[in-house]
Amino acid sequence: MDRIPTGAGLPDTPEWKNRGYFNDDSAFQKIQISYARAKSLAKQVGMTVEDILGPSPKFWGFHLNYMVTADTAVYVILTIHWNLCIGTIASYPDAHPTVKSILQELQEFKSVGGFMLSEVGHGHDARNIETTATMSSDGSFDLHTPVPHAAKIMPPTTPLAGMSRVAVVFARLIANGVNRGVRPFVVRTNQVDGTLSPGVVSRLLPSRPGSKPVDHAVTTFHHVYLEPWALLEDSPNSENPGKDFSRHIQRVTIAFIAGRYSQRRTVAGMTTVQRVPIITFSTQHTPILAALASASVFEAFGRVLCESYGSGNSRVWSGLACVYKQTVSSAAEALYNDIIDRCGWQGLYAHNQMIEMVMCIRGTSIADGDRLVLCIRRLSLGAAARPISTSDC
Repeated sequence: MDRIPTGAGLPDTPEWKNRGYFNDDSAFQKIQISYARAKSLAKQVGMTVEDILGPSPKFWGFHLNYMVTADTAVYVILTIHWNLCIGTIASYPDAHPTVKSILQELQEFKSVGGFMLSEVGHGHDARNIETTATMSSDGSFDLHTPVPHAAKIMPPTTPLAGMSRVAVVFARLIANGVNRGVRPFVVRTNQVDGTLSPGVVSRLLPSRPGSKPVDHAVTTFHHVYLEPWALLEDSPNSENPGKDFSRHIQRVTIAFIAGRYSQRRTVAGMTTVQRVPIITFSTQHTPILAALASASVFEAFGRVLCESYGSGNSRVWSGLACVYKQTVSSAAEALYNDIIDRCGWQGLYAHNQMIEMVMCIRGTSIADGDRLVLCIRRLSLGAAARPISTSDC
């Protein structure tokens, strides 16, 4: 469970070579390459269930490693796989042996993990999702999407990965005709060759402009049969559905280059023979130094949160995570825009990944709860308070 070195290199495999990924490849080709990259990177990192459940320095360190910027689609795939899918399943130590076998399968990346909470009609109000899992007399479940706006939105489920997928799917448990609240189920959405499991329908969403494509999809379930062990709980009964829901989705709160260019890029100096690095100009180095300084502060802030995870009140930690997400994502977007400006025309091209990183940050800020809405919610519920204004503010 050692920490991953910040500058650890990428796997020495064909898909990571310079010519392994062309910007003019089709979206399908890019998606398949990103999954191949995710598989090779997962093998190199060797993240274990214990690392994820800890979480260990290796788990936290992965999110600070420079190699995650090489392909933001790979980062998205592995973050969902490790944190949201494995992290959620592993938090139920008394799960059925079959679930533990699936967990081992996920650890070895023989299957890629998914996390399916939000629906077309329910994002911020995820407690009101409408996908149902109806319990039968033999203890099995019938997973079903009753209306179009109950379709799961965004999590990848297409066959493009070319491998098995296992997802944590949230659905409203119906037992003996009674609504038992939102519960997590383990569902194999795709078979070994990537084909969809019976009753699962996946529709690929368009690629997001400016970012490497991930096969985000709209997914519906049509009376999908689930074994009794698919429910990640011993009992269908719940004394406090609201508290249980927060516990089920706790892993959500855990999830979130211009220096060399400015040293290399030169302009003519006062004499025709002199070339001056543009980093020497204050208009160039000020925003870059500000970004580096901010990154150091954000990293320190993040490490404090990481070290305090699980050591105190979970509601307080969740609130601090919300503050961190708002603070860092807002500042990072502004800093990246400044950096892109300082890189001139080169900052606009795909191979330099500047626009891609901005879009990745924007996606992170929206994923699993828009940052502004989350902050407003905590203020309105009295879970947090604005500091009192002083005269020198």
